[in-house]
Amino acid sequence: MLAAVMVTAAASCKPRDDEKLILALIEEAAILAQQHKVGDILDLTTDTFTANPGGRDREEVKSILAMAFMHYGDFIIKFPNPSIDISPAGDSAVVQVPFVILRGGGLLPDLSGLVNDPARWAEEATKTADPYYLELRLFKVDGDWKVETASLHGRGQTPDVAL
Repeated sequence: MLAAVMVTAAASCKPRDDEKLILALIEEAAILAQQHKVGDILDLTTDTFTANPGGRDREEVKSILAMAFMHYGDFIIKFPNPSIDISPAGDSAVVQVPFVILRGGGLLPDLSGLVNDPARWAEEATKTADPYYLELRLFKVDGDWKVETASLHGRGQTPDVAL
């Protein structure tokens, strides 16, 4: 009886742990982007990673990111807590997150009160910046979450998916 309760308790904590791991992956990706570490960003993806629009593979994305980082120069990335939907099997997830890129000195109003409401965060962010909308599809690979696909919706465009 005690063993069954412990197994049930452990299973019920698992999605929460995965959410924390996925959030850490997104935070790490943002830090690596700010540091212009393209190769390290791609280490967070699967071998069959594709980016949309355009169905771009890892090598194409590597070139695009390098050019984008040169274009933006110094920048910071701001985003709320993402919407994370983990599959019942716990081996895949869909993550949706709006974000803004602020070049050196760019300001964004204090949106910390909306960190758990991505839709309202994005709505408020549009008052001073043009948010991008990112949808990630992740898979667990050898126990680690990796990005399989990334779909980016342009600045000022709302995604086809709900946040």
